[in-house]
Amino acid sequence: DLTGNLTVGNALTGNLTIDNGATLDTTALNSYGITLAGNWANSGSFISNANTVTFNGGSTQTINAGGTGTSVDDTTKDFNNLTISDPTLQIITSELEVDGTLTIDANKTLDLNGQNLDTSGGLVITNNGTIIVTGVLGGTGTLTQGVAATLNLASTPTITTLTATAAGNTVNYNGSSAQTIMVPSTSTYDILK
Repeated sequence: DLTGNLTVGNALTGNLTIDNGATLDTTALNSYGITLAGNWANSGSFISNANTVTFNGGSTQTINAGGTGTSVDDTTKDFNNLTISDPTLQIITSELEVDGTLTIDANKTLDLNGQNLDTSGGLVITNNGTIIVTGVLGGTGTLTQGVAATLNLASTPTITTLTATAAGNTVNYNGSSAQTIMVPSTSTYDILK
């Protein structure tokens, strides 16, 4: 079991596992974020406070955040800020909930792998790479597509605001059944497929 608080300089080269009954707290008074090169598995409690978790491994990384479903604000399973700086981050076995900011860097991929992305905490998403959504993209959040970004949607998004006017960004509605095209905040897409 792991119970404790983070300190300065939390760059981890391996996997991070929070066991059932254990708690990892980033502490509210300090900027104790985590930079992780391995995989993330949370069966216990992760207290993110106002801090950032950055995934920066050299190959595909996975998250099992232990989330319980969209529109459920589970403060022991969610991330406050999340940055994808590795080639591909894949979500496995549970939804992803981020309450602050979610940033996908250029040439990087967030693959939700059939899981949901819960934006009910007012999440601000900046996509400069690729997001693959085959589950639900819903809640009160906003998504802004950067230059040359790609958003693949297999379901109809229900987020509050979508901005998709940056040069060369593409939004693909590629579900196997009928989808409703979301009207972006500026009423235009740069590239819509």
